[in-house]
Amino acid sequence: MLIHRFSRTPVLLAVDEAQALFMRSNYRSPHYDLLESYALSLPRLLLDYVSGRKSFDRGAALTAISLSTPQHAPPKEIYAAIPELANAPIVTPYDKVDAHHVEAARGLEVFSVGDRLDLQEARGILDLCQHRKFVFGGESNEYLCRVRPVAVF
Repeated sequence: MLIHRFSRTPVLLAVDEAQALFMRSNYRSPHYDLLESYALSLPRLLLDYVSGRKSFDRGAALTAISLSTPQHAPPKEIYAAIPELANAPIVTPYDKVDAHHVEAARGLEVFSVGDRLDLQEARGILDLCQHRKFVFGGESNEYLCRVRPVAVF
């Protein structure tokens, strides 16, 4: 079943630490060179959705870039495509960047979500989801984890 063709059920593709899609993987070629993420089928598919090259009939892709993992810091390709990001390092014409990654990053739409939700905001979101029948039943994490998962990345 192809999730991009779902027409009755909305699809939300959520990718955390999405900066990993814009850098080299730890996989190696037969010549022992590190492979770019777009050389692997699943990361390339995710990259196509988050960059806007592919879309869902009824759904959206949402990504988050994390600064908490130093070995997976956002690469210069993201900053080259989106210089208005907070605390972006300066990318000069002399920096070596992968054009494929820069082009993919240009498809990202950036918005700020703040540092974290307070308890009242979290309750309000859960109440809204229950009111609009996104969530049925109890408020526990166990219940939310049992609600028909499609895939976890």
